[in-house]
Amino acid sequence: MLALAASLLSASPLAAAAEAEDEAAFAALPAFASGGSRAGRESLSELAGLIVNGREQGEAIVLVRQPDGRRLAPVAALARALSVDLRETPSGPWLITPLGPARFEERELSRFGGERYAPIELLAERLAARIRFDEADFALRIELSWDPAPQPGRSPDQPVRPDARPKELSLSALRGEIRLEQVDGEQSDSGFLAVSGGLGPGSYHARLERDPSGRSRLRDWQWSYREERRGLLLGHQFLAVHPLLSGFDFSGVQAAFVEGAPDLLRPADPLRLLDDGQAAVQNIRGEGPPGGIAELRLDGRTVARQRIPLDGRFEFLDVRLPPGYVRIEVLLYAPFAEGAPAAVLDLSGMVSPRLLPEGAYLLHGGAGVEGNPFDSLLDTGEGAYFLRGRRAFGERLTLEGAALSRAQRQELALGAVAGLGPLGLGGLALARADSASAWLATLEGERERWFWRLFLREEEAGFSPARGEAFERFAEIGYRRWPRLEISLIGREREGFGGDARFLKPALRYSTDFGLSLSSRPDFLGEYVHDLYYALTPHTRLYARRDAYAEQLGGEQRLSASWLVAASLLRERASGRERIALSASYQDAEDVFGWYADFGLLAGSGSKGYLLRVGRELWPGLRFRAEAMKDPLWYGVAGEVPERFGLGLSWDFGLSGGRLTRAGYGASGGRGTLAVAIEAPAGAPSLAGVAVRIDGQVRGRADAAGRLHLADLAPGVYRVELDEEGLPLELSPVERGLYAEIAPGRLTALRFRVAYRLGIVGRLGAKPEGRVLVRDREGLVRAEAALGADGVFRVEGLPPGRYRIEWVGAEGGLRAVREIELSDRYLSGLVLIPEAGLSAPPGREEVER
Repeated sequence: MLALAASLLSASPLAAAAEAEDEAAFAALPAFASGGSRAGRESLSELAGLIVNGREQGEAIVLVRQPDGRRLAPVAALARALSVDLRETPSGPWLITPLGPARFEERELSRFGGERYAPIELLAERLAARIRFDEADFALRIELSWDPAPQPGRSPDQPVRPDARPKELSLSALRGEIRLEQVDGEQSDSGFLAVSGGLGPGSYHARLERDPSGRSRLRDWQWSYREERRGLLLGHQFLAVHPLLSGFDFSGVQAAFVEGAPDLLRPADPLRLLDDGQAAVQNIRGEGPPGGIAELRLDGRTVARQRIPLDGRFEFLDVRLPPGYVRIEVLLYAPFAEGAPAAVLDLSGMVSPRLLPEGAYLLHGGAGVEGNPFDSLLDTGEGAYFLRGRRAFGERLTLEGAALSRAQRQELALGAVAGLGPLGLGGLALARADSASAWLATLEGERERWFWRLFLREEEAGFSPARGEAFERFAEIGYRRWPRLEISLIGREREGFGGDARFLKPALRYSTDFGLSLSSRPDFLGEYVHDLYYALTPHTRLYARRDAYAEQLGGEQRLSASWLVAASLLRERASGRERIALSASYQDAEDVFGWYADFGLLAGSGSKGYLLRVGRELWPGLRFRAEAMKDPLWYGVAGEVPERFGLGLSWDFGLSGGRLTRAGYGASGGRGTLAVAIEAPAGAPSLAGVAVRIDGQVRGRADAAGRLHLADLAPGVYRVELDEEGLPLELSPVERGLYAEIAPGRLTALRFRVAYRLGIVGRLGAKPEGRVLVRDREGLVRAEAALGADGVFRVEGLPPGRYRIEWVGAEGGLRAVREIELSDRYLSGLVLIPEAGLSAPPGREEVER
């Protein structure tokens, strides 16, 4: 009915007014040129139904249909309908969902009567949802990966007393890996061990590494504490406090105070006290296919590659970003499928400051020593200190300053970030170090479909001990027709920053609806990076790539859910060596932690080779991998291709119910961990795959022992419950829902009990009439079975024990009696045959509830 009414409303007053160009009605229609300018009378408003996760909502929603047929939805109205918070930021609104914030920029949105609208395709992408307009029902259908329905017994305005609180001392995560390798008879071993957990009101972390040469180093050892407005960190980290100032290893104490911008104390990197993404040195962490490759690219140029450990975690530490706008990408490749990436993580951004919300400010300082006393590769230097601060004056101006002292060297930087209206966001910073100066200016903006970026930086000789006079000038202007086409013109001139360049070149990105996408863009040294991907079918992919490192051509064909075959040709540009590869990969389709294997035949540059790799999870959180490889592109010292053999064992554990189990995703800064233990009777069926819901959303599944470790939860109180649909039929939860309090960096343990709740399914061996009673040993009636017209009866919810099943006729006399025992499974196929001479046993007739 709602959809029909919406259809009629859309087809009549508003639509008719638009067609007749009635001025009064049309005054309410949106102006949908990007950036908020008027676009004329081409757009049409529609009143449509709203269906979320299959449930029709009680209110309709106003959509706007553009001349090209695309529809836009109101962001604020959707936030209310989906029961998520709408947070305003200087760059645009955020929708705070159970999966994290869905971020929108003002330039992506259009305005209608003061309300912001977004294309439904963009909403689907940011919310990780399926959103489509159903013409038949004239309704917007939204399928979310969480349940937006309010949870019973919980009101956001009413505090909830938690059933479990964070532990004062806990082990949240225990990660590590041991690698043994042999190359042409030479053996080596390496690995790492990382621990983290709660200690008092805060959390601790430490990472011990050992490289193949036998050297050990203890990194990122620290204890941190965070509240809504303040934070404290004791220990070591690589520190970079401003894009113009140098980064260095720092060991000591840090303190931060934040007002009006609490997200700054919740950085993506859990080992940093503040979100210092503006710095020119970053740590980049993530997850990828175990045994595969993680490749870090800056503006298309590969700067680092690493084998992904068996726990699936990769880390690029202390990445120094080049000046200017940088396209930062991590390409993740499945084992041996090094041509077409399985996923691409885009971390791009201008390395420049950001505006703070109006009235917000931060102070961050520390004192200690330069270096790391527990790192054999670093010497502990003299005392060091730093101080930085930022303060917003209104919505369009943020002032900042930073100072540090180390190794008898003092550095100072002052700057400002300003909203410049139609020009975009601009920044200016000046710095001085050892009587030498440097300056940095940035500008980035977008209007309608045009965008521009400007970056200027100069340093006098002596400003940086590692280089003399240096400068960088970067500019890009382009046109974007979202989401298919982007063309731009890039100019860059640089000298003294580890690679001189001077160029003015075009760039292009284009994708089609039929699976073809191509990209051509110069990297930060001016070398073009060309990428071409073509999804011929959902199971067939072709690719070609040319960059400063190599030229590649290849394709993949998926044969089944478990098998993938691939062929590729790679030529190194510097050496001219080539490699042809034919490979097959297997992954257990039923169990992502089960067996996987890769087989490859390699040939090139006058040599032949091979690749064999096999691995699996041995126990939840414990994995192994074995491999043998002879790669024609890998030449040894003597000019021959060596053979390499490797064996690896990794673990990624969390503590749940006093036992180690597979850990969840690593927590980011300012977030906590939940450990769930499901206790079942001895001999109960496996609990593998039982889902755990947090505020209605499925966030993970238990292992066979009923253990689950969930990290990266924001502080707060959550309702946690078991998904009964996934429990074995014989088991039911004793606790229907518990509340857990999550604190930054700490572990909260929660236990659920499940007990046998058994049942009986049977039928009457004669004409169905009367009723069927179930009595326990004491003669109390525990249940009365529902009797179907065909004589079938069913009883559920009985604990294990001995029972007497009675068929009582319509006249009140006993027709049949059976003695049964329920232990660990349902009883089915029971048939009650009428018997003569039966008498009723002593006991109460009413059913015990």
